Amino acid sequence: MAPLHRGLPDEIAICEILIRLDPKALLRCRAVCRSWLRATSTRRISCRPHGRQPTLPLLNGYNGDVDDQTLDIIPLDHQTGLVASDQLQSIARLDGMHLLRSCDGLLILCTNNMDDRHYAICNPATRQYAPLRQIDDFEVSGMYLHRSTGEYRLLLYPWPARVMNAELPHGLHDGCHVFTLGSCEPPRHIGWPEAREVMFEANVLFRGSLLWYMGPENIKKDIIRVFDTTAESFRHMQAPVLPGPARLTCLK
Repeated sequence: MAPLHRGLPDEIAICEILIRLDPKALLRCRAVCRSWLRATSTRRISCRPHGRQPTLPLLNGYNGDVDDQTLDIIPLDHQTGLVASDQLQSIARLDGMHLLRSCDGLLILCTNNMDDRHYAICNPATRQYAPLRQIDDFEVSGMYLHRSTGEYRLLLYPWPARVMNAELPHGLHDGCHVFTLGSCEPPRHIGWPEAREVMFEANVLFRGSLLWYMGPENIKKDIIRVFDTTAESFRHMQAPVLPGPARLTCLK
């Protein structure tokens, strides 16, 4: 590959200059020429600005006037000397949608209409938004980074009502599916229909695994179901003995 700039080593142009740009400016650099497009399309470069992104707390509020939910995306500016009103500035307000999953700053949003549900992905840092029409027939159970490929993937399960009533669309199977974000391919069936018992429960992503806690009220008492996001397979582990009711919490 030819140098990005004559007389300027690539390691300086890339490692010292381009990675200091904000995510939106970095995306614009890709249009300069093909060599810049290739250089800035690697995961190493595209993820570097993520480490300098501001914290993006989300306020998911209830709008009583229209009997619907409104999702506010509000970055918190940590700079000293700012008054409270300047620290919180809304950059997006999405009516009729709520936050469903998040991973590494990417958000999976869902419409509130249960009879006509649709999904979308949003990157608040670049203010990019795109529908995910391939997964309308599924419930999104988890979101994770597949480290072997560098792809962000969704763990899916068909809508339970359709499974129970044998109303699955042609080509759709009972069991877990995996969808790669950015792919044009339909979700891939990986089996594990017995995982239905936890697919619609809350989980946490911890050290490359999605975890569900099946408490004492469940038939299989005090079991943690584990989904290995690298092998994309399930297993069980025994939960610790606790004196009372418990739930999973991930502290980082």
